[in-house]
Amino acid sequence: MIVAHGGSILIVEDELVTQRLIAASLERARVQGDPGASVAQAEAAIREVLPDLMLLDWILPGTTGVSFLRPVAQRAAHKQIPVIMLTGRTEEFEQGDRTGGPVPTITSPSPFSHQ
Repeated sequence: MIVAHGGSILIVEDELVTQRLIAASLERARVQGDPGASVAQAEAAIREVLPDLMLLDWILPGTTGVSFLRPVAQRAAHKQIPVIMLTGRTEEFEQGDRTGGPVPTITSPSPFSHQ
């Protein structure tokens, strides 16, 4: 969880390099904090502190960001958490894999790209 000005940004990203790049980008914007969270850590984190924003990887080990997000978004306390999906792949979007609603998505190349 990244904490900024009394608020928080939860990063759910399995790639350590990408976690560090995101955290470094946020730090340059004067946002300090932990470089990221796994799915299990994210579940625990949002039950403890409601984040002001979630940066969520589209593809996670054993699941997808969307699969993780669906039950979270159904909880009354978590419905209003803004989410930005992150992915390095564009094929999923080109082939019509959609979330069923508008979800801002950042695809590589991006400031977070390590390739």
